[in-house]
Amino acid sequence: MLEAYKLIRDLSSKDEYVRLSAARTLGNEKVIEAVEPLTALLSDHNVAVRTIAAEALGKIGDERAANSLISCLTDDYSRMRKAAAEALGKFGDYRALTPMIHLAQTDTDPEVRAIARKTVDKINNVVQEIIDKLSDELSSPRESDRKQAVKFLGRIGNLQSVTILLRALNDRSWDIQTLASEEIDKLLIVGIEPFLKGLKDNSWQVRASSADYLGRLQNLAAVEDLLVSLEDEKIEVVRAAAKALGEIKDRRALHPFNKILQNCDNKTKEIIINSISKIGGTEGFELMLSILRRNKDFSRDISEEKLAEMGTDALLSLMFALEENKDDVKFQDTVIRILNKTGDKGIKYFHEQLSNYDKKIRKISIQALGYMRAWEVISDIEAFTKDEDEEIKEIALSAVKMIHKKKKRSLKPNYIFSGSIIDRVSTFFTSTIKIFNNVRKTSREDETFICGKCGKMISRKASTDLLGKLEVMRFGMCPQCNRIICNNCAMTVLIGDGETSISCPKCSVELREV
Repeated sequence: MLEAYKLIRDLSSKDEYVRLSAARTLGNEKVIEAVEPLTALLSDHNVAVRTIAAEALGKIGDERAANSLISCLTDDYSRMRKAAAEALGKFGDYRALTPMIHLAQTDTDPEVRAIARKTVDKINNVVQEIIDKLSDELSSPRESDRKQAVKFLGRIGNLQSVTILLRALNDRSWDIQTLASEEIDKLLIVGIEPFLKGLKDNSWQVRASSADYLGRLQNLAAVEDLLVSLEDEKIEVVRAAAKALGEIKDRRALHPFNKILQNCDNKTKEIIINSISKIGGTEGFELMLSILRRNKDFSRDISEEKLAEMGTDALLSLMFALEENKDDVKFQDTVIRILNKTGDKGIKYFHEQLSNYDKKIRKISIQALGYMRAWEVISDIEAFTKDEDEEIKEIALSAVKMIHKKKKRSLKPNYIFSGSIIDRVSTFFTSTIKIFNNVRKTSREDETFICGKCGKMISRKASTDLLGKLEVMRFGMCPQCNRIICNNCAMTVLIGDGETSISCPKCSVELREV
Protein backbone atom coordinates (compact mmCIF):
# COMPACT_ATOMS: atom_id res chain seq x y z
CA MET A 1 0.00 0.00 0.00
CA LEU A 2 2.91 2.35 0.83
CA GLU A 3 4.23 1.69 -2.66
CA ALA A 4 0.85 2.68 -4.12
CA TYR A 5 0.78 5.98 -2.23
CA LYS A 6 4.31 6.73 -3.43
CA LEU A 7 3.18 6.11 -7.04
CA ILE A 8 0.12 8.36 -6.55
CA ARG A 9 2.47 11.09 -5.28
CA ASP A 10 4.65 10.58 -8.36
CA LEU A 11 1.67 11.47 -10.58
CA SER A 12 2.26 15.12 -9.66
CA SER A 13 6.02 14.99 -10.35
CA LYS A 14 7.54 17.65 -12.59
CA ASP A 15 9.32 14.90 -14.52
CA GLU A 16 6.96 13.66 -17.26
CA TYR A 17 8.69 10.27 -17.41
CA VAL A 18 8.04 9.76 -13.68
CA ARG A 19 4.35 10.69 -14.16
CA LEU A 20 4.05 8.35 -17.14
CA SER A 21 5.68 5.39 -15.32
CA ALA A 22 3.55 5.89 -12.19
CA ALA A 23 0.30 6.05 -14.23
CA ARG A 24 1.14 2.85 -16.11
CA THR A 25 2.00 0.93 -12.89
CA LEU A 26 -1.15 2.14 -11.04
CA GLY A 27 -3.30 1.03 -13.98
CA ASN A 28 -1.72 -2.41 -14.17
CA GLU A 29 -2.22 -2.90 -10.42
CA LYS A 30 -5.78 -1.45 -10.60
CA VAL A 31 -5.29 0.84 -7.60
CA ILE A 32 -8.76 2.28 -6.93
CA GLU A 33 -7.34 5.15 -4.82
CA ALA A 34 -5.55 6.47 -7.93
CA VAL A 35 -8.77 7.25 -9.86
CA GLU A 36 -8.99 10.95 -8.94
CA PRO A 37 -5.30 11.86 -9.50
CA LEU A 38 -5.31 9.86 -12.77
CA THR A 39 -8.43 11.73 -13.86
CA ALA A 40 -6.62 15.02 -13.20
CA LEU A 41 -3.77 13.73 -15.36
CA LEU A 42 -6.12 13.54 -18.39
CA SER A 43 -5.49 17.26 -18.91
CA ASP A 44 -1.66 16.92 -18.74
CA HIS A 45 0.18 18.96 -21.40
CA ASN A 46 2.07 15.83 -22.54
CA VAL A 47 -0.07 13.66 -24.84
CA ALA A 48 1.81 10.48 -23.89
CA VAL A 49 1.04 11.04 -20.20
CA ARG A 50 -2.63 11.77 -20.99
CA THR A 51 -2.89 8.62 -23.08
CA ILE A 52 -1.34 6.34 -20.41
CA ALA A 53 -3.63 7.91 -17.77
CA ALA A 54 -6.69 7.09 -19.93
CA GLU A 55 -5.52 3.51 -20.44
CA ALA A 56 -4.91 3.15 -16.67
CA LEU A 57 -8.43 4.39 -15.85
CA GLY A 58 -9.87 1.87 -18.30
CA LYS A 59 -8.02 -0.95 -16.54
CA ILE A 60 -9.18 0.20 -13.08
CA GLY A 61 -12.78 0.42 -14.38
CA ASP A 62 -14.17 3.00 -11.95
CA GLU A 63 -17.13 4.92 -13.44
CA ARG A 64 -16.17 8.13 -11.64
CA ALA A 65 -13.75 8.76 -14.52
CA ALA A 66 -16.44 8.36 -17.22
CA ASN A 67 -17.35 12.05 -17.69
CA SER A 68 -13.69 13.10 -17.93
CA LEU A 69 -12.97 10.34 -20.44
CA ILE A 70 -15.98 11.40 -22.54
CA SER A 71 -14.47 14.92 -22.71
CA CYS A 72 -11.24 13.36 -24.03
CA LEU A 73 -13.07 12.04 -27.12
CA THR A 74 -12.57 15.50 -28.67
CA ASP A 75 -8.82 15.67 -27.90
CA ASP A 76 -6.63 17.00 -30.74
CA TYR A 77 -4.46 13.84 -30.72
CA SER A 78 -5.88 10.63 -32.18
CA ARG A 79 -3.84 8.50 -29.72
CA MET A 80 -5.70 10.13 -26.85
CA ARG A 81 -9.12 9.76 -28.51
CA LYS A 82 -8.40 6.10 -29.17
CA ALA A 83 -7.31 5.45 -25.55
CA ALA A 84 -10.39 7.25 -24.16
CA ALA A 85 -12.75 5.30 -26.46
CA GLU A 86 -11.15 2.01 -25.49
CA ALA A 87 -11.39 2.83 -21.73
CA LEU A 88 -15.06 3.80 -22.01
CA GLY A 89 -15.78 0.48 -23.72
CA LYS A 90 -14.72 -1.28 -20.50
CA PHE A 91 -17.13 0.83 -18.42
CA GLY A 92 -20.24 0.16 -20.53
CA ASP A 93 -21.58 3.59 -19.45
CA TYR A 94 -24.68 4.67 -21.42
CA ARG A 95 -23.64 8.36 -21.11
CA ALA A 96 -20.80 7.69 -23.58
CA LEU A 97 -23.09 6.25 -26.26
CA THR A 98 -24.11 9.39 -28.21
CA PRO A 99 -20.60 10.97 -28.33
CA MET A 100 -19.19 7.54 -29.21
CA ILE A 101 -21.60 7.18 -32.15
CA HIS A 102 -20.50 10.63 -33.33
CA LEU A 103 -16.83 9.57 -33.03
CA ALA A 104 -17.49 6.34 -34.96
CA GLN A 105 -19.01 8.31 -37.84
CA THR A 106 -16.89 11.45 -38.06
CA ASP A 107 -13.36 10.86 -36.72
CA THR A 108 -10.60 11.37 -39.27
CA ASP A 109 -8.53 8.41 -37.98
CA PRO A 110 -9.80 4.98 -39.19
CA GLU A 111 -8.33 3.26 -36.11
CA VAL A 112 -10.26 5.58 -33.78
CA ARG A 113 -13.48 4.96 -35.76
CA ALA A 114 -12.96 1.17 -35.50
CA ILE A 115 -12.40 1.33 -31.70
CA ALA A 116 -15.44 3.63 -31.34
CA ARG A 117 -17.68 1.17 -33.26
CA LYS A 118 -16.56 -1.69 -30.98
CA THR A 119 -17.26 0.46 -27.91
CA VAL A 120 -20.74 1.31 -29.21
CA ASP A 121 -21.51 -2.42 -29.57
CA LYS A 122 -20.27 -3.12 -26.03
CA ILE A 123 -22.38 -0.33 -24.51
CA ASN A 124 -25.44 -1.43 -26.49
CA ASN A 125 -25.15 -4.92 -25.04
CA VAL A 126 -24.91 -3.52 -21.49
CA VAL A 127 -27.90 -1.12 -21.80
CA GLN A 128 -30.23 -3.53 -23.62
CA GLU A 129 -31.97 -4.58 -20.41
CA ILE A 130 -32.44 -0.93 -19.38
CA ILE A 131 -33.94 -0.07 -22.78
CA ASP A 132 -36.45 -2.93 -22.53
CA LYS A 133 -37.63 -1.62 -19.15
CA LEU A 134 -37.91 1.95 -20.47
CA SER A 135 -39.93 0.72 -23.43
CA ASP A 136 -42.40 -0.86 -20.99
CA GLU A 137 -42.52 2.39 -18.99
CA LEU A 138 -43.93 4.23 -22.03
CA SER A 139 -47.14 2.20 -21.53
CA SER A 140 -47.49 3.39 -17.91
CA PRO A 141 -50.77 5.19 -17.05
CA ARG A 142 -48.74 7.77 -15.12
CA GLU A 143 -47.50 10.65 -17.26
CA SER A 144 -44.52 11.26 -14.93
CA ASP A 145 -43.27 7.70 -15.54
CA ARG A 146 -43.55 8.09 -19.31
CA LYS A 147 -41.81 11.47 -19.20
CA GLN A 148 -38.91 10.02 -17.17
CA ALA A 149 -38.58 7.13 -19.63
CA VAL A 150 -38.39 9.55 -22.60
CA LYS A 151 -35.64 11.59 -20.89
CA PHE A 152 -33.64 8.46 -20.05
CA LEU A 153 -33.95 7.12 -23.61
CA GLY A 154 -32.62 10.45 -24.85
CA ARG A 155 -29.57 10.08 -22.62
CA ILE A 156 -28.88 6.54 -23.86
CA GLY A 157 -29.17 7.74 -27.45
CA ASN A 158 -28.63 4.57 -29.50
CA LEU A 159 -30.57 3.30 -32.53
CA GLN A 160 -33.06 1.39 -30.43
CA SER A 161 -33.68 4.42 -28.19
CA VAL A 162 -34.61 6.52 -31.24
CA THR A 163 -36.98 3.80 -32.50
CA ILE A 164 -38.77 3.76 -29.13
CA LEU A 165 -38.80 7.58 -28.91
CA LEU A 166 -40.57 7.69 -32.28
CA ARG A 167 -43.37 5.67 -30.67
CA ALA A 168 -43.60 8.29 -27.91
CA LEU A 169 -44.58 10.86 -30.58
CA ASN A 170 -47.92 9.04 -30.60
CA ASP A 171 -48.41 9.53 -26.83
CA ARG A 172 -51.75 10.91 -25.63
CA SER A 173 -49.94 13.73 -23.81
CA TRP A 174 -48.86 16.74 -25.87
CA ASP A 175 -46.03 17.42 -23.37
CA ILE A 176 -44.57 13.95 -23.93
CA GLN A 177 -44.90 14.26 -27.71
CA THR A 178 -42.95 17.54 -27.55
CA LEU A 179 -40.33 16.10 -25.18
CA ALA A 180 -39.82 13.02 -27.40
CA SER A 181 -39.41 15.30 -30.44
CA GLU A 182 -36.76 17.36 -28.62
CA GLU A 183 -34.84 14.23 -27.59
CA ILE A 184 -34.89 12.85 -31.16
CA ASP A 185 -33.60 16.21 -32.44
CA LYS A 186 -30.47 15.66 -30.32
CA LEU A 187 -29.97 12.12 -31.65
CA LEU A 188 -30.07 12.61 -35.44
CA ILE A 189 -26.39 11.63 -35.47
CA VAL A 190 -27.46 7.96 -35.18
CA GLY A 191 -28.33 8.05 -38.90
CA ILE A 192 -31.34 7.11 -41.02
CA GLU A 193 -31.90 3.48 -39.94
CA PRO A 194 -34.50 4.05 -37.16
CA PHE A 195 -36.40 6.51 -39.36
CA LEU A 196 -36.50 4.13 -42.34
CA LYS A 197 -37.99 1.57 -39.97
CA GLY A 198 -40.42 4.25 -38.73
CA LEU A 199 -41.79 4.72 -42.28
CA LYS A 200 -43.30 1.23 -42.00
CA ASP A 201 -44.80 1.71 -38.51
CA ASN A 202 -48.52 1.01 -37.95
CA SER A 203 -49.03 4.54 -36.57
CA TRP A 204 -49.36 7.22 -39.26
CA GLN A 205 -47.98 9.81 -36.81
CA VAL A 206 -44.76 7.81 -36.50
CA ARG A 207 -44.58 7.39 -40.30
CA ALA A 208 -45.06 11.13 -40.87
CA SER A 209 -42.49 12.09 -38.21
CA SER A 210 -39.97 9.61 -39.60
CA ALA A 211 -40.33 11.14 -43.07
CA ASP A 212 -39.84 14.60 -41.60
CA TYR A 213 -36.60 13.56 -39.84
CA LEU A 214 -35.30 11.89 -43.01
CA GLY A 215 -35.78 15.19 -44.81
CA ARG A 216 -33.70 16.96 -42.19
CA LEU A 217 -30.95 14.34 -42.48
CA GLN A 218 -30.89 14.85 -46.29
CA ASN A 219 -29.47 11.39 -46.96
CA LEU A 220 -29.87 10.12 -50.54
CA ALA A 221 -30.13 6.55 -49.23
CA ALA A 222 -33.62 7.41 -47.92
CA VAL A 223 -35.07 8.48 -51.29
CA GLU A 224 -36.46 5.09 -52.40
CA ASP A 225 -38.30 4.56 -49.11
CA LEU A 226 -39.69 8.11 -49.18
CA LEU A 227 -40.97 7.58 -52.75
CA VAL A 228 -42.93 4.58 -51.46
CA SER A 229 -44.35 6.79 -48.68
CA LEU A 230 -45.82 9.12 -51.34
CA GLU A 231 -48.41 6.36 -51.87
CA ASP A 232 -49.33 6.17 -48.16
CA GLU A 233 -53.06 6.07 -47.33
CA LYS A 234 -52.71 9.02 -44.91
CA ILE A 235 -52.32 12.40 -46.56
CA GLU A 236 -50.20 13.65 -43.63
CA VAL A 237 -47.57 11.02 -44.45
CA VAL A 238 -47.67 11.93 -48.15
CA ARG A 239 -47.08 15.60 -47.27
CA ALA A 240 -44.20 14.79 -44.91
CA ALA A 241 -42.57 12.53 -47.53
CA ALA A 242 -43.00 15.18 -50.25
CA LYS A 243 -41.45 17.82 -48.01
CA ALA A 244 -38.54 15.50 -47.16
CA LEU A 245 -37.84 14.73 -50.82
CA GLY A 246 -37.71 18.48 -51.48
CA GLU A 247 -35.10 18.88 -48.73
CA ILE A 248 -33.03 16.02 -50.20
CA LYS A 249 -33.37 17.62 -53.68
CA ASP A 250 -33.52 14.37 -55.65
CA ARG A 251 -35.06 14.64 -59.12
CA ARG A 252 -36.40 11.07 -58.94
CA ALA A 253 -39.31 12.59 -57.00
CA LEU A 254 -40.45 14.82 -59.90
CA HIS A 255 -42.48 12.20 -61.81
CA PRO A 256 -44.47 10.97 -58.77
CA PHE A 257 -44.96 14.62 -57.72
CA ASN A 258 -46.51 15.38 -61.11
CA LYS A 259 -48.83 12.40 -60.72
CA ILE A 260 -50.00 13.40 -57.21
CA LEU A 261 -50.69 16.99 -58.30
CA GLN A 262 -53.47 15.76 -60.59
CA ASN A 263 -55.69 14.88 -57.64
CA CYS A 264 -54.84 16.31 -54.21
CA ASP A 265 -55.88 19.12 -51.86
CA ASN A 266 -54.39 22.62 -51.88
CA LYS A 267 -52.18 22.12 -48.83
CA THR A 268 -50.55 19.08 -50.44
CA LYS A 269 -50.17 20.95 -53.74
CA GLU A 270 -48.36 23.79 -51.98
CA ILE A 271 -45.90 21.39 -50.29
CA ILE A 272 -45.22 19.48 -53.52
CA ILE A 273 -44.70 22.59 -55.65
CA ASN A 274 -42.41 24.03 -52.98
CA SER A 275 -40.40 20.78 -53.10
CA ILE A 276 -40.23 20.94 -56.92
CA SER A 277 -38.82 24.47 -56.69
CA LYS A 278 -36.17 23.26 -54.20
CA ILE A 279 -35.17 20.35 -56.45
CA GLY A 280 -34.81 22.82 -59.32
CA GLY A 281 -32.66 21.96 -62.30
CA THR A 282 -33.91 21.80 -65.89
CA GLU A 283 -36.46 19.07 -65.17
CA GLY A 284 -37.82 20.84 -62.08
CA PHE A 285 -38.14 24.13 -63.94
CA GLU A 286 -39.89 22.45 -66.89
CA LEU A 287 -42.38 20.83 -64.51
CA MET A 288 -43.11 24.22 -62.91
CA LEU A 289 -43.74 25.69 -66.36
CA SER A 290 -46.05 22.84 -67.33
CA ILE A 291 -48.04 23.45 -64.12
CA LEU A 292 -48.32 27.12 -65.08
CA ARG A 293 -49.56 26.27 -68.57
CA ARG A 294 -52.02 23.47 -67.87
CA ASN A 295 -53.64 24.48 -64.55
CA LYS A 296 -56.14 27.17 -63.73
CA ASP A 297 -56.41 26.47 -60.01
CA PHE A 298 -54.33 26.90 -56.85
CA SER A 299 -51.43 24.95 -58.46
CA ARG A 300 -50.92 27.71 -60.99
CA ASP A 301 -50.96 30.41 -58.30
CA ILE A 302 -48.42 28.70 -56.07
CA SER A 303 -46.15 27.84 -59.04
CA GLU A 304 -46.20 31.49 -60.04
CA GLU A 305 -45.25 32.49 -56.49
CA LYS A 306 -42.38 29.95 -56.28
CA LEU A 307 -40.97 30.94 -59.69
CA ALA A 308 -40.95 34.56 -58.53
CA GLU A 309 -39.10 33.48 -55.35
CA MET A 310 -36.42 31.81 -57.50
CA GLY A 311 -35.46 35.34 -58.55
CA THR A 312 -33.01 35.99 -61.37
CA ASP A 313 -32.16 32.27 -61.72
CA ALA A 314 -35.46 31.66 -63.52
CA LEU A 315 -35.82 34.86 -65.54
CA LEU A 316 -34.06 33.95 -68.80
CA SER A 317 -35.70 30.52 -68.89
CA LEU A 318 -39.11 32.13 -68.34
CA MET A 319 -38.59 34.53 -71.22
CA PHE A 320 -37.45 31.73 -73.55
CA ALA A 321 -40.55 29.75 -72.52
CA LEU A 322 -42.65 32.80 -73.34
CA GLU A 323 -41.06 32.96 -76.81
CA GLU A 324 -42.11 29.36 -77.42
CA ASN A 325 -45.68 30.03 -76.20
CA LYS A 326 -46.22 33.55 -77.56
CA ASP A 327 -49.77 32.70 -78.70
CA ASP A 328 -50.83 31.74 -75.15
CA VAL A 329 -52.15 35.05 -73.78
CA LYS A 330 -52.82 33.71 -70.27
CA PHE A 331 -49.31 32.29 -70.03
CA GLN A 332 -47.92 35.62 -71.21
CA ASP A 333 -49.85 37.46 -68.47
CA THR A 334 -48.54 35.00 -65.87
CA VAL A 335 -44.91 35.47 -66.96
CA ILE A 336 -45.29 39.27 -66.88
CA ARG A 337 -46.66 39.06 -63.33
CA ILE A 338 -43.66 36.95 -62.29
CA LEU A 339 -41.25 39.43 -63.93
CA ASN A 340 -42.82 42.34 -62.09
CA LYS A 341 -42.63 40.50 -58.75
CA THR A 342 -38.83 40.41 -59.05
CA GLY A 343 -38.80 44.24 -58.94
CA ASP A 344 -35.50 46.14 -59.11
CA LYS A 345 -33.44 42.95 -59.06
CA GLY A 346 -35.16 41.74 -62.23
CA ILE A 347 -34.67 45.07 -63.98
CA LYS A 348 -31.00 45.16 -62.98
CA TYR A 349 -30.52 41.59 -64.25
CA PHE A 350 -32.05 42.21 -67.69
CA HIS A 351 -30.27 45.55 -67.95
CA GLU A 352 -26.93 43.73 -67.53
CA GLN A 353 -27.98 41.23 -70.23
CA LEU A 354 -28.35 44.03 -72.81
CA SER A 355 -24.61 43.78 -73.42
CA ASN A 356 -24.64 39.98 -73.82
CA TYR A 357 -22.92 38.70 -76.96
CA ASP A 358 -25.87 36.38 -77.69
CA LYS A 359 -28.47 38.11 -79.83
CA LYS A 360 -31.33 35.97 -78.46
CA ILE A 361 -30.54 37.00 -74.88
CA ARG A 362 -30.31 40.69 -75.85
CA LYS A 363 -33.63 40.41 -77.65
CA ILE A 364 -35.60 38.83 -74.80
CA SER A 365 -33.95 41.18 -72.27
CA ILE A 366 -35.23 44.22 -74.20
CA GLN A 367 -38.65 42.56 -74.39
CA ALA A 368 -38.65 41.79 -70.62
CA LEU A 369 -37.72 45.37 -69.70
CA GLY A 370 -40.62 46.54 -71.84
CA TYR A 371 -43.02 44.20 -70.03
CA MET A 372 -41.66 45.47 -66.68
CA ARG A 373 -42.15 49.14 -67.71
CA ALA A 374 -38.50 49.78 -66.74
CA TRP A 375 -38.52 53.58 -67.06
CA GLU A 376 -35.12 53.90 -65.34
CA VAL A 377 -33.31 52.17 -68.25
CA ILE A 378 -35.37 53.57 -71.13
CA SER A 379 -32.42 55.51 -72.58
CA ASP A 380 -30.46 52.27 -73.04
CA ILE A 381 -33.46 50.61 -74.71
CA GLU A 382 -33.97 53.63 -76.98
CA ALA A 383 -30.36 53.16 -78.17
CA PHE A 384 -31.42 49.80 -79.62
CA THR A 385 -34.11 51.51 -81.76
CA LYS A 386 -31.20 52.55 -84.04
CA ASP A 387 -29.65 49.09 -84.11
CA GLU A 388 -28.59 47.67 -87.49
CA ASP A 389 -30.47 44.44 -86.78
CA GLU A 390 -34.07 44.97 -87.86
CA GLU A 391 -35.46 42.40 -85.41
CA ILE A 392 -33.70 44.03 -82.41
CA LYS A 393 -34.79 47.44 -83.65
CA GLU A 394 -38.44 46.39 -83.93
CA ILE A 395 -38.47 44.81 -80.42
CA ALA A 396 -36.81 47.89 -78.91
CA LEU A 397 -39.44 50.20 -80.49
CA SER A 398 -42.18 47.97 -79.07
CA ALA A 399 -40.54 48.00 -75.60
CA VAL A 400 -40.24 51.80 -75.61
CA LYS A 401 -43.90 52.09 -76.56
CA MET A 402 -44.88 49.75 -73.67
CA ILE A 403 -42.85 51.79 -71.17
CA HIS A 404 -44.43 55.07 -72.32
CA LYS A 405 -47.90 53.58 -72.34
CA LYS A 406 -50.04 54.91 -69.48
CA LYS A 407 -52.46 52.67 -67.69
CA LYS A 408 -56.00 53.52 -68.68
CA ARG A 409 -58.26 54.59 -65.89
CA SER A 410 -60.97 52.05 -65.14
CA LEU A 411 -64.50 53.36 -65.71
CA LYS A 412 -66.08 50.38 -63.97
CA PRO A 413 -68.50 51.17 -61.11
CA ASN A 414 -67.36 50.35 -57.61
CA TYR A 415 -70.35 48.16 -56.82
CA ILE A 416 -71.07 44.56 -57.78
CA PHE A 417 -73.62 44.10 -60.56
CA SER A 418 -76.65 42.12 -59.45
CA GLY A 419 -80.14 41.30 -60.51
CA SER A 420 -81.96 44.37 -59.19
CA ILE A 421 -81.46 48.06 -58.43
CA ILE A 422 -82.14 47.38 -54.72
CA ASP A 423 -79.23 44.94 -54.68
CA ARG A 424 -77.00 47.48 -56.39
CA VAL A 425 -77.83 50.19 -53.85
CA SER A 426 -77.39 47.74 -50.93
CA THR A 427 -74.03 46.66 -52.27
CA PHE A 428 -72.92 50.26 -52.74
CA PHE A 429 -73.77 51.47 -49.23
CA THR A 430 -73.01 48.56 -46.94
CA SER A 431 -70.10 46.18 -46.52
CA THR A 432 -72.10 43.59 -44.61
CA ILE A 433 -74.09 42.38 -47.62
CA LYS A 434 -72.21 40.69 -50.47
CA ILE A 435 -73.97 39.71 -53.69
CA PHE A 436 -72.60 36.97 -55.94
CA ASN A 437 -74.74 35.38 -58.65
CA ASN A 438 -77.86 37.09 -57.21
CA VAL A 439 -77.44 35.35 -53.82
CA ARG A 440 -77.27 37.62 -50.74
CA LYS A 441 -75.00 36.50 -47.89
CA THR A 442 -74.00 38.00 -44.55
CA SER A 443 -70.30 38.64 -43.94
CA ARG A 444 -68.28 35.50 -43.18
CA GLU A 445 -66.93 37.10 -40.02
CA ASP A 446 -70.44 37.21 -38.51
CA GLU A 447 -71.01 33.45 -38.95
CA THR A 448 -71.30 31.22 -35.90
CA PHE A 449 -71.03 27.44 -35.54
CA ILE A 450 -71.81 24.86 -32.90
CA CYS A 451 -69.09 22.33 -31.95
CA GLY A 452 -70.35 18.81 -32.68
CA LYS A 453 -68.67 17.43 -29.54
CA CYS A 454 -68.92 19.93 -26.67
CA GLY A 455 -71.92 21.93 -28.04
CA LYS A 456 -70.27 25.33 -27.48
CA MET A 457 -70.74 28.19 -29.93
CA ILE A 458 -67.77 29.18 -32.11
CA SER A 459 -67.64 32.63 -33.74
CA ARG A 460 -65.80 32.95 -37.03
CA LYS A 461 -65.10 36.56 -36.09
CA ALA A 462 -63.13 35.38 -33.06
CA SER A 463 -61.25 32.97 -35.31
CA THR A 464 -59.72 35.52 -37.64
CA ASP A 465 -56.44 37.37 -37.34
CA LEU A 466 -55.77 41.05 -38.10
CA LEU A 467 -55.58 40.31 -41.83
CA GLY A 468 -58.97 38.60 -41.75
CA LYS A 469 -57.54 35.20 -42.61
CA LEU A 470 -59.16 32.13 -41.12
CA GLU A 471 -57.10 30.51 -38.38
CA VAL A 472 -57.45 26.78 -39.12
CA MET A 473 -56.37 25.84 -35.59
CA ARG A 474 -59.57 27.41 -34.22
CA PHE A 475 -62.10 25.00 -35.75
CA GLY A 476 -62.72 22.82 -38.78
CA MET A 477 -65.06 20.27 -40.36
CA CYS A 478 -64.51 16.52 -40.48
CA PRO A 479 -64.90 15.39 -44.12
CA GLN A 480 -66.11 11.97 -42.94
CA CYS A 481 -68.81 12.72 -40.34
CA ASN A 482 -69.36 16.38 -41.45
CA ARG A 483 -69.24 17.66 -37.86
CA ILE A 484 -67.77 21.06 -36.94
CA ILE A 485 -65.14 20.52 -34.22
CA CYS A 486 -63.65 23.32 -32.09
CA ASN A 487 -59.93 23.47 -31.34
CA ASN A 488 -60.40 22.33 -27.74
CA CYS A 489 -62.16 19.12 -28.81
CA ALA A 490 -60.01 18.35 -31.87
CA MET A 491 -57.18 15.81 -31.65
CA THR A 492 -53.87 17.66 -32.14
CA VAL A 493 -50.76 15.62 -32.91
CA LEU A 494 -47.17 16.78 -33.44
CA ILE A 495 -45.79 15.21 -36.63
CA GLY A 496 -42.30 16.75 -36.61
CA ASP A 497 -40.46 20.02 -37.28
CA GLY A 498 -43.24 22.09 -35.67
CA GLU A 499 -45.91 20.64 -38.02
CA THR A 500 -49.20 19.57 -36.42
CA SER A 501 -52.17 17.56 -37.59
CA ILE A 502 -55.66 18.53 -36.33
CA SER A 503 -58.06 15.60 -36.59
CA CYS A 504 -61.61 14.60 -35.70
CA PRO A 505 -61.52 12.73 -32.35
CA LYS A 506 -64.12 10.27 -33.60
CA CYS A 507 -62.93 9.50 -37.14
CA SER A 508 -59.19 10.34 -36.82
CA VAL A 509 -59.45 12.21 -40.14
CA GLU A 510 -57.77 15.61 -40.56
CA LEU A 511 -60.19 18.53 -40.29
CA ARG A 512 -60.56 20.78 -43.30
CA GLU A 513 -61.11 24.52 -43.33
CA VAL A 514 -64.73 25.63 -43.19
